[in-house]
Amino acid sequence: MSHDRKHQPHYLGPYEVEERTIKGNYRLKELDGTVLRNKYAAFRILPYITRNHSFMLSPEEDEEEEGKDEEAEETSSDSSLESEISDLDS
Repeated sequence: MSHDRKHQPHYLGPYEVEERTIKGNYRLKELDGTVLRNKYAAFRILPYITRNHSFMLSPEEDEEEEGKDEEAEETSSDSSLESEISDLDS
């Protein structure tokens, strides 16, 4: 019996879902597009969540991200307004 298991990787991946079969299994593919042979049951598949996913951020970081989004919207609306005004002038 090997006691080395806890140092081995627990999961494989990340993979993308290629298709869902009629029976509810999933055919997966590598990130480069190579399709895996086997089909995998839904309970064996875990979602991949990036570190900057919205629920991984603390409330302070989430507010900062929202502030950045609002600033970007204001900037884009200001520039579009300026372009509309310049179009009217000419």
